[in-house]
Amino acid sequence: MIFSLSEQIYAEKCHNLCGVVTMIGKMLKILRSNKGYNQTELAQLLNIAQTTLSGYETSYSNPRFDVIENIANLCGYEIVFRKKGTKEELTTASIRRTDV
Repeated sequence: MIFSLSEQIYAEKCHNLCGVVTMIGKMLKILRSNKGYNQTELAQLLNIAQTTLSGYETSYSNPRFDVIENIANLCGYEIVFRKKGTKEELTTASIRRTDV
């Protein structure tokens, strides 16, 4: 089978994105487990179905960033962006929503 360059680039992006989505799902499960919540408890706090949360954790579906942030907050974590090689940090709390 022959792929065009654009198809190869698309396939590489999809592969890389799938890895990121899988990692997000794993991280969400770790956050939940570390806090001691089961899926049903956390889903109730998020006001979503347990099956939706399960889909996020298994990478069946992709949560929006605000959902990831809410899960982190409920589990006692903060999302921090740290600039490599410096101590400069941005948190989601320090970024005004109107700036983005």
